[in-house]
Parts: sequence; structure tokens; C-alpha cells
Amino acid sequence: MNSTQPARLRVVHRSRIVDVWAAGEGPPVVLFHGWGLSGRAYGPVLRALAGRGYRAIAPSLAVIDPPWTLAGLAEVAADLIGAVDAAPATILGHSFGGALAIRVAADFPDLASKLVLVNALGVSPGRRALVRTVVPGRHWRIGLQRSTAAALIGTVARGGGWGSLSGAARWVLSNSLEEEMERLRERRVHSAVLWGVGDTLLPKWIGERAAELLGGSFEAVSGEDGWPERRPPDHDWPLRGPEFFAGLVAGTIDGTRSARPTPKRAG
Repeated sequence: MNSTQPARLRVVHRSRIVDVWAAGEGPPVVLFHGWGLSGRAYGPVLRALAGRGYRAIAPSLAVIDPPWTLAGLAEVAADLIGAVDAAPATILGHSFGGALAIRVAADFPDLASKLVLVNALGVSPGRRALVRTVVPGRHWRIGLQRSTAAALIGTVARGGGWGSLSGAARWVLSNSLEEEMERLRERRVHSAVLWGVGDTLLPKWIGERAAELLGGSFEAVSGEDGWPERRPPDHDWPLRGPEFFAGLVAGTIDGTRSARPTPKRAG
């Protein structure tokens, strides 16, 4: 079997079987997916990272036993990382997976060697901005892709799926992780934020603020340097350009990309 082809591991966690998708060999990179999605939807990303010499792992964490809390989700994620012997790892979080990545790195210091956030939640963009995401617009293109639509439907259809999705949505509307990021900065966890500049879902300033709180680097990713599509990198750019994305992540992890200093926000 080609080791770069993602394989599904069925890991028993308490009373639930959790799918964990894995590919490749080498230093581990654990990828946390976006809201309502699954590790399977990121298969091309795992394959691309594996092709660059990493052991890429993506657990499907959209559904957990109730009651849903971010701390509880982080505990499940930590248990799974241990179950597949992937610690310490670079923790990579996309979209809502960024919030989970921050919480795992903050709550379980031995698990995270590095932290990479990608168009991620962590700093709240404000209730008004979040409410706008439910109004039809360009940002709805993200959920209309075949892989993401299938993952969302699968999550809703699973037992406990709607409750988990609702719990995560409520957390997003009322919480942020500034204190956790400051703790990671004090611990000197190597951190970086990558941000697709065409994001129609989340404002860029929350990524800049996260990098500032973490004491890490910030890189605005535009439609240059080999981006495969005419439309600039949007919120879902890791899924639309997995090879391009994996190249940036690999360069960020191994330090070959020159990161600019974290920008300071006015005021």
C-alpha cells in the first residue's frame, strides 16, 4: 500500500468509534478540521503532506458525546493523539479547528511541538460578523463543495451530530481564546498563522491578532507563488489547493519560509 494514501483508522474512544485518517511517515502533523467536517474531507491535504515527508493525521471530531464543550473536545483529541502515538506533533488547525488546536496546545503541553493556524477562529470577530455568515453570500461557496457538503450531511445524520454542531456554534458566538494564546506565548510554543487573503467568512484582523497574542508569525497568502486557481485563496483554500497548501505548511514547520513580523493593529 502506498504510505501517502490516507487510510482510515477506527479508534475506540470510550463508547464511540472515532475515524482517524492518516498517511505517510515522518514527523507527525495533526490536522483539526473545520466546523461540521471530518478528517476524510482533508484526504488530499494529508496525501500532500505525506508526500513531503510527514506523518499526517486528521481525526474526525465533529461529533462527541454530550454535553459538548471545547475543553471536552480537546480532551478527546488529546486521547486520540496518544492512541495513534503521534505526540509530540505539529498541531495544525483550520477554521474552527484552529480553536481546538489552541485549546489542545494550551491544555496538553506535551502534545504540541508547534502550532500552525489557518484562517482560524481563536479571536472572536464579534457577534455581528458571525451572524452575517448565515446570510447567503459568496462565503456559502465553501459549503457547496462536494467534499464539504458530504461531510456536513454525514455529521448531521449521525447520532449526536446536531447537538455537537449546535454546541460548537454556540461556543463560537460567545467565546474566544486570548488567555490561552497568551499562555502559549509565555511557554514559547513556536506558532504561525497562515491566512488566505480572499476569505469571505472571517476577517483577516483576527488572524493578525492571534499571531500577536501567540508571539508568532503571520503570513497573508495571496494568489501568487503557484496558487492553482484564478480566484484568490478563500476560507477553504487548503481544500481547493492541497498541494500548494502543504508546501506552505511544510515550509512553515521546517523554517524555510521567511515569516514577516506579526503586524500591530492600529489603536
